[in-house]
Amino acid sequence: MLLILLVAAMILVVLFVVGRAVANAKLATRELLELGSIEAPARLTPYAPDESPERVLFRFHRVKDSFLWMGSNTPYREALTVAVWPEGGSAGPDSGWEREFLSLATDRVEGIAWRQESDFRIGEGIHRVNTHETPSWVLVRYWPERHLALGYMIWKKDASLDQAKAMVERVAASFKPKLDLPAFFQIVRERPGKRLAARHEALAKQLASRNLAIEPDRPPVEQDGVAYVIQSDWPSVRGPWLFAMAPIGTLPATPRPYRHRWPPPPEGVHQWPDMIYYSWREGEGWAAKGVHGDYLVPEAMKPWLETRHTDRSKAYFYAVRGIAMDETDGGDADLERYWKALPFMAPKLADGSLVFELK
Repeated sequence: MLLILLVAAMILVVLFVVGRAVANAKLATRELLELGSIEAPARLTPYAPDESPERVLFRFHRVKDSFLWMGSNTPYREALTVAVWPEGGSAGPDSGWEREFLSLATDRVEGIAWRQESDFRIGEGIHRVNTHETPSWVLVRYWPERHLALGYMIWKKDASLDQAKAMVERVAASFKPKLDLPAFFQIVRERPGKRLAARHEALAKQLASRNLAIEPDRPPVEQDGVAYVIQSDWPSVRGPWLFAMAPIGTLPATPRPYRHRWPPPPEGVHQWPDMIYYSWREGEGWAAKGVHGDYLVPEAMKPWLETRHTDRSKAYFYAVRGIAMDETDGGDADLERYWKALPFMAPKLADGSLVFELK
């Protein structure tokens, strides 16, 4: 009996401490791009905003920091989503973007039972991630006159409903605009074009630094041991794709795949470039394979490879770099990092520290 009372007391203490921690959470100023700022729990990490002319979504998450929860999905125990929309736009079920907003706000909470309490839309469900299931609150509230909406998910063991409501009200009350909505959404509409122009300018400067002039859909241009092509309609991005490949050596051809050892990059090298190897494979002929996954080679590169390799006993290795030229969200457009890593790759391939044969 005494043991039961002690356990019950400990549970009450834990709930009391957690409740006070949520209610008295330390806040930190979080910028909402050029629009303004809010005060959000400091324990939440900001993520890149999702911008469109119809709405902008700002995301903040707290990760469950235990290796026992790790898996294919990042386990968030708390998520805050802030939505703003332009004047003349709509919010709620008729907005066209509420599904995106709710998807971020609920963050893998399943079987949600929704109800309306005053201005709050309140949901109760089970947060499922990496085989773990946790009862959770989901709260959504709109302020149509302010063109502001908040979605908030938190585990029930971390906060009561009243504490979750108070957090939403606290964050909303902290919103401090710096620009009016028309000016902000003008910036949002112009941003993709400016980013694309900056990306093109950065690529042009890098190519000009090596006197490279590459025409789309033409045979490879070779310089300093690197071959370059531009394919005008790359399947995954539906736009131009700049591709570079440099030979780094050979290893014996084998029916078994080669895999990356991922040695630490040398000082000053950001990361290792991708690698492919070109070899003869029975039933396929000459084929290019990625070292750590499938890797497509532009059409203009295929005849170039075929004319240069005839020894079927060898696997020819290349360091490769692909850049989506017109995709501002398609990764960086930095060729300098690729060029900087190349001198280190051939020695590491030769000494066996870069790849291994999968047995």
